[in-house]
Amino acid sequence: MDRFDEIIETLKTDNYVPDQVWAKYTDTLQNLPDKTPASKRKSAGRIKYAAILAASIGVLTGTIVYAANTSGLFEYLAKFMGQTDVEEGLLGEPDDVLTQSEAAGSYGQLWTITDTWYDGAKVYFYAETPESIVQDDHLKVTPGDHMTVNGEDHLLTSMAESDETWLCWVDVSDIDSAETLELSVRLKLLRNKYNWAGYSLSTDGENSYNYASDVTVEEEQTLTFTISGTSVSKTGASGTVMIDQGEVEITKALLSPSSLMLHFTYRLSGEDAEENMSSLTGMFYIEDASGNRINAMSGFVYEAYTDEDGYLCIDFDLDVTPGGGTASEEILDADTSTLTIIPYNREVDGEGKYIPGTETELGWGSFTITFE
Repeated sequence: MDRFDEIIETLKTDNYVPDQVWAKYTDTLQNLPDKTPASKRKSAGRIKYAAILAASIGVLTGTIVYAANTSGLFEYLAKFMGQTDVEEGLLGEPDDVLTQSEAAGSYGQLWTITDTWYDGAKVYFYAETPESIVQDDHLKVTPGDHMTVNGEDHLLTSMAESDETWLCWVDVSDIDSAETLELSVRLKLLRNKYNWAGYSLSTDGENSYNYASDVTVEEEQTLTFTISGTSVSKTGASGTVMIDQGEVEITKALLSPSSLMLHFTYRLSGEDAEENMSSLTGMFYIEDASGNRINAMSGFVYEAYTDEDGYLCIDFDLDVTPGGGTASEEILDADTSTLTIIPYNREVDGEGKYIPGTETELGWGSFTITFE
């Protein structure tokens, strides 16, 4: 079982995800290109990276499941945050809503933003489609996969909870503690000559569909709105931390009620370096100063490489929710002074499936990040 399969098997074991979601997710990952960080190494192995849709499916799987089973921004966010954190970040309806259409239409504003939430790392918002569009089986509003925030392009993750309601979020951690954000999202009103309900792109038989000829753009619209809130995200100390078998280089550490974002590199040396490296499978426990602990999975599937100093290295990226993405797990304290990262692995059976209860912490690889 290679690291890609280990990632998928772990997610299946630890999270409930519908079969159709797995099918789409794994198909996307399998078709991603290989990438080689030539600037970082002398002799390097292949890196196959797994793009995370709104954050790693391992810990943001909750966003997929919850979005299908809850209503209201508060109820959704409370699945993986403390109630106080959710309440403090809720902003209600946005300010200064503007629309700009590029085709004459009689449908008015294609989305109404009903709730917003901001903590300095992410913006979440709910959007509703007008009833006149919802009631027309041939019409559907869809957002683009990017939006601008303060004029800069950002990836937008959006999920349709129903024909009427959308849940969206955008990573704004690269914007320095802005109290006012202007967000613009591109919307399309699509008309299908068939009903959208049950519409398929199957080409089998006489009832085949052709999206290019069946669907036309009725109207395009840019929706711009402004939110004002307070950033409560915290930045952890970067730099090099010594461990028993080498060192860990921390290049990113950000913590907020909605997000924990980490990028770090293990740099191992000594006669056991290869054996230790093979035990790092991207699974981690993350523990705050109060002892609260969650499971986390690296969102990228990397392979080891040797850097110019002769260290055997591997990179990990974590973008997880402090609640681990499930309602049953503990929630990390967003005000904690430290986070300890503890790698672990576990045994597999003859079919390559993980065996519950066989988790083994790799104490030699644990390290602590300080947050101010």
